[in-house]
Amino acid sequence: MKVQLILSGMLFLFSAVNAQNVGIGTTNPIDGKLQVEAASGNQIVSRTAATGTGLSFSVINNNPTLGFNGMGRLTNAYSYLGAGYAGFVQYDPATGIFNFFTADNTGVANQDLTGGTSSIFAINRFGYLGIGQSAPLEGLHLKDKNIRIDNLSGERSVLLLSGDNSRYGGETRLYANGTPDSTVVIKGSNGDGKGGDIALINPTTHTRTAQINGGTLGGEIKLFPHGDTDSSIIIRASTTSGNGGEILFVNPVANTRTMEISGDYNATGRSRIIVDELQIKGGADFAEYFDINSPDTTITPQPGMLVSIDENHAGKLVISNISYDKKVAGVISGANGVRPGMTMGHQNTIADGAFPVAISGRIYVMADASNGAINAGDQLTTSSTPGYAMRATNRKRSEGAIIGKAMTKLASGKGMVLVLIGTR
Repeated sequence: MKVQLILSGMLFLFSAVNAQNVGIGTTNPIDGKLQVEAASGNQIVSRTAATGTGLSFSVINNNPTLGFNGMGRLTNAYSYLGAGYAGFVQYDPATGIFNFFTADNTGVANQDLTGGTSSIFAINRFGYLGIGQSAPLEGLHLKDKNIRIDNLSGERSVLLLSGDNSRYGGETRLYANGTPDSTVVIKGSNGDGKGGDIALINPTTHTRTAQINGGTLGGEIKLFPHGDTDSSIIIRASTTSGNGGEILFVNPVANTRTMEISGDYNATGRSRIIVDELQIKGGADFAEYFDINSPDTTITPQPGMLVSIDENHAGKLVISNISYDKKVAGVISGANGVRPGMTMGHQNTIADGAFPVAISGRIYVMADASNGAINAGDQLTTSSTPGYAMRATNRKRSEGAIIGKAMTKLASGKGMVLVLIGTR
């Protein structure tokens, strides 16, 4: 037996099978204590007044929907319950996505949401959260939204920007405590489509102190003096497509280069350093690399030994073992801890070798005082002792066989003498 009760045009059906169940829109309320069925639109509406705010429950496009100051009408239409904004919590059983929508515009009671609705956040079945994105693809997916992180004092410390037409991509800004302007800016693009950009900024003067640019030709680093807009140091991974890197030192006032280090100077395939003055602090002689032979298998080349041109091997040297040798070329560099300040050699050619041979500068030389004590200012030449220098006493034989002038003394025996190299 069923009992029907009609109040103000509303039909309530009480089932004799289960007298505690109430059905609205159904004659067989067996699924719950209160069962409401409707083909479309709202199932339940609760409001403060006929045109007041309230809550609603409906099924829109087969999606169960809970409305706040809003309700569903027919199949897919929404309307306001009362004046103001409206919002909806909706679940899509087909995709497993839980959405919260809000109306784009305010309205009056019972007016259609002609301005539409936008998804504020969504959670899918994988636990991905989307903000401004109704179908999140990541654990946290933001669309056209920014993230702000404040410090304990409530001041901004980190700002993550999603990017728009003026920012050309994502952007991260870091702030020093209490500063209203960012001190570090990281951009996904620098605005010309050439890659990311990192800028370090003086928050007081609002000027860049350093900048790292991705660039289509490779990375670039610029350093700026405080208060200037022009960089004083530029480091580039490539000057033009396929060429080597370069480092430029620039006068920011005159905008002129003061020093240039190029890995591929003017696309010639050769590196070059251009500077007004070069100071060497770690060496005292200028040397070239040579392969050195020995006239005796028991003697090996050592720093401080005199070497001469090897007439039997083109481009190579041999340890000197002839007095007043006019083929004398230089001294093997590195004796007594005095190393070469600059070395040259053309790798994989005849103009290369294993030993640096000093051809100018100051260098320690192995010397023999058997031909007479050596004093500062004496001219030195080769001796018959392999690799050793001696004082030149025969003016005629000395011509073309001098290795340089002694700068220290050697009274007797063998030892090291500091020599100012200059073959003649």
